[in-house]
Amino acid sequence: MLIAAAGTGGHLFPAQALAQELQALGYEVRFAGHGLSSNRYFNKEEFVYEDVSSATPYKKNLLKALFEISKGLKKSLKIVRGFKPDLVVGFGSFHSFPVLLATLFFRVPIVLFEANSIPGKVNRFFSRFAELSAVHFPEAGQRLFGKMKEVAMPIWKGGRSTQEKAREYFSLDPKKDTLLVFGGSQGALSINKLLWEAAPHFAEDFQVMHFTGDKKALEEIRCRYEELKIFACVKEFEPRMDLAWQAATMAVCRSGAATLAEMIEYEVPAVLLPYPHAADDHQRKNAECMEKMGGAFYLRDSKSFLESFLSVFVRCKKENLAMQQAIRTFKEGESKSSLSFLINEVLCMNNTSTL
Repeated sequence: MLIAAAGTGGHLFPAQALAQELQALGYEVRFAGHGLSSNRYFNKEEFVYEDVSSATPYKKNLLKALFEISKGLKKSLKIVRGFKPDLVVGFGSFHSFPVLLATLFFRVPIVLFEANSIPGKVNRFFSRFAELSAVHFPEAGQRLFGKMKEVAMPIWKGGRSTQEKAREYFSLDPKKDTLLVFGGSQGALSINKLLWEAAPHFAEDFQVMHFTGDKKALEEIRCRYEELKIFACVKEFEPRMDLAWQAATMAVCRSGAATLAEMIEYEVPAVLLPYPHAADDHQRKNAECMEKMGGAFYLRDSKSFLESFLSVFVRCKKENLAMQQAIRTFKEGESKSSLSFLINEVLCMNNTSTL
């Protein structure tokens, strides 16, 4: 199995969760994508991988981007020819574009996974050639071509823990309500600034896990909590997000699809702040789905943003138990297939591999 994925945690976290599931089923798995060797969201010790050159033609000099993509295509052709995968799984973004393009030359079956409610350009293009496009939100299927199936988001669960033990992992009080704050791969800076301003208003109510996503902000945020006498665990990045979610009473975060899947899995109500520069404004659409379900409130940037945030924050705190129940009810009502099961079905239908 060749997994074409790289870039943000929103792409790499579910890709790695899927890889673990496939390895447990007996598959040999390899990753290929742009910048994997330097990507902090990718576990380089656990998975075999190949770095592939690529670029986004919409953000850089077009000729330079095409040159990088052509280099990546040459490398990808070599990878596919040598590894001879039975199937390639694409997770979207131009980080994976050369790998998927090379796959077409060898007519290897492709399965795509689209995590967001609005598919990205790469998945929209390759859905024409895919055996199947697996989507997390049903709305995504309206913008894709060919066969589509709704699936559960692959999540690395890492084992269940009690809330108290999870809090102890972060050196927090095991009995005190805990706020989880992070901005994901993109957009952490404005969340850091917002929490800097908002922190005095919840000083007595919560202890905090705050993952800044930025080395420069780390010490400033840590000193801010110390100044306000808020017990806090402040880190630039946390690999054990499964424990962070299990320790949390509520969260303040972006609304990328992987984040929302973890929020549902661990039943944590949240104030969602969609990243305003996400492609096709898909984070707002994701957040709208969560608010409609009853497990979150979401805010857009505005002139009175701090005031609006504090108002919603108080509502989320007061309605926490009801929101948690709404998430649980939604989760119990889901009957989505797993992506690994679907992949095995595709392989069986193509008579290329069976377990």
